[in-house]
Amino acid sequence: MKSVATILLIDSRGDARLICDALAEAGEGAAAELQFESECVDRFELGLEALESKTYSAVLLDLSLPDSQGVEMLKRIRERAPAIPVVVLTGLNDQAVAMEALRAGAQDYLIKGQADGQLIARALRYAIERKRSEDALARLGWLAGVGETALALQHEINNPLGALLMNAELLSDTPLPDEHAELLGAIVTSARRIGEVVKRVSQLEDPRAVEYIKGKRMLDLSSRE
Repeated sequence: MKSVATILLIDSRGDARLICDALAEAGEGAAAELQFESECVDRFELGLEALESKTYSAVLLDLSLPDSQGVEMLKRIRERAPAIPVVVLTGLNDQAVAMEALRAGAQDYLIKGQADGQLIARALRYAIERKRSEDALARLGWLAGVGETALALQHEINNPLGALLMNAELLSDTPLPDEHAELLGAIVTSARRIGEVVKRVSQLEDPRAVEYIKGKRMLDLSSRE
């Protein structure tokens, strides 16, 4: 069974219909690795709205639209949906624009009239595969960083934490006013909690980040069964 790639095509209405038909035809052959399902919008702002409501395999973007033009559109898409690969499709045979688009994050740059359905399908397939590889490499680097951080935390926190707990236990054997004994108990409880957090960090097998406030992410240390 073929995999299905959902493509958001942001292009003028006439061109979009031709490209959608060409992609559908390119995905029908027995040798085709992907089947394409295309959703088309003819305004850039409509494309941004679509990206807010649904996850796509890739975006096929024309750099000349009625409501917006140029590489700035690509930059806005990358800001809005950085995980989705973008292939630029345009009528401009301009090497400078092509290089600017690639520097801005486009996976490929195709020229209308020179790209048939098979070429567009191939560019989209490679873009999706490259983005997956880039994300996998980035995650491997992130995992390595988490592991190194965990070891550093263990070393830098456990030693003084152990000394703190040992001294607190020695103090607990000393007669203290009730108020001081209560404060000491709170210190011991908090220190043990820190120790548990460090232990959880060192034992993470599949670390992941979660959003804890809008725009900010943190390592998820919640227990997982």
